[in-house]
Amino acid sequence: MNVDKMIKKILVLIGFLFMILAIQEINAEICECNSCEDCTKKLNDASCTEVYLSKNISAERGCISSKGISNKILDCKGHIIDATFHAPGIYLNNLINVTVTNCVLNSSNIYLYNSHYCVIKNNTIYGYIDVYGSSNNKIKYNYILNSDGEGITIQGSSKNFISDNKIHNHSGYGVHIGVEPEWRGGGYLSTENILFNNEITMNQVGILVRPDTNNTVIDSNKICWNLEGDIIVKSTYSIVNLKDNICGDSKKCKKCDEQILNCNCSSCIECKIKLSDPRCKEVT
Repeated sequence: MNVDKMIKKILVLIGFLFMILAIQEINAEICECNSCEDCTKKLNDASCTEVYLSKNISAERGCISSKGISNKILDCKGHIIDATFHAPGIYLNNLINVTVTNCVLNSSNIYLYNSHYCVIKNNTIYGYIDVYGSSNNKIKYNYILNSDGEGITIQGSSKNFISDNKIHNHSGYGVHIGVEPEWRGGGYLSTENILFNNEITMNQVGILVRPDTNNTVIDSNKICWNLEGDIIVKSTYSIVNLKDNICGDSKKCKKCDEQILNCNCSSCIECKIKLSDPRCKEVT
């Protein structure tokens, strides 16, 4: 008899849990947006758990902005966000568990500030990703190219996983890891960040690791044909774990494949690299 009562109680509890999950599913709402202002409003709306961009949008300066939200998905569905360069196409501040995916940012950037457990994936960014004061985020499967600065900047941030990105053709660093600068408050170190299986090519510098940046893991990346160096560690006090990378410095990595597919160029940095390569007799 006691066993029967116990089974009934368990079945009631299971039914109650299913009911809660069903209510949450009903309350979850997919919202569409069609402008910078509309996307900002929907992303900050508590009833919108997923926000889908329904067309290409643009702004003279910044576009989508969100602060203090959690458990959201922004899916651009392959549409373009066009904003002024050096202004945020997507500005994310003080967030937890927010995903940004399938966006094309034209001459604009993603800013991830004071945010944790977020995911930035499957985006094409003609600009850069700027991360500071943030931890336990994943930046993966993005194509980041053609900025007049850096590809990914990690400042005052820890335990971020940067994987499977293609970072190409930046006039600064492909990836820059460092302490939070004074003008942002200063003092926060970048520790235990992992760069895994990224392709970082034809930038001014491939990866720069600044002083007081500790326990950085750089594993299984291809870091080749960067004009002033593939991996630069600014201080012997920075602990950097290099494993199974391909780069131009045989003391740090397996050597890059020497083949450059062609001697054509489409940007200043790419033209400089190919002009300096003795295999390119003519650069067009």
